[in-house]
Amino acid sequence: MGEMKTIVLEPQTELIPYIEKYVDFNNENLRKDAYHQIICKGKLELFICFDDIYVSANNGARESILSNFFVGISKLNNSLKIKPLSERDCFKGISITFSTEGVHRLLGLQLKSFANSVVCMDTILGKIGKQLVESILKATCLKERGNILNQFFIMLLDKKKISITTIQKFPIR
Repeated sequence: MGEMKTIVLEPQTELIPYIEKYVDFNNENLRKDAYHQIICKGKLELFICFDDIYVSANNGARESILSNFFVGISKLNNSLKIKPLSERDCFKGISITFSTEGVHRLLGLQLKSFANSVVCMDTILGKIGKQLVESILKATCLKERGNILNQFFIMLLDKKKISITTIQKFPIR
């Protein structure tokens, strides 16, 4: 996929028990013809892609096209692979890594709800997730993106549970 450049941002102090890190990622030399495996190391990650970039998530049996998505914990031998889809040769965005407690307190769900699956962000966060993405895309610098994420997650922390009726999963086989 070329060289991935990353910058790790620490969440605000009161969010540290819930969010491990924010990672701004950028790859200007995208290989469009290859799938790449995602390994979440026992955590839940939210990926927000920039510049109208989508990914094809493929588990060997089913393919989904997503732009902003959660990737749950999975078996080490999982067959989940993603392929960035972009008109330009780049893949960039930001990822948020949640702790187990963060999944529960911020999203109102259990980590096992995301096991072996990829879940569209809209399914979990709905309208407020779309507003988050819009705000992040309007940000002019990395520090501003970090501030927007901190404000968003502090707002979620202050709210009660997000009510979810059904989670549409993309299972990993």
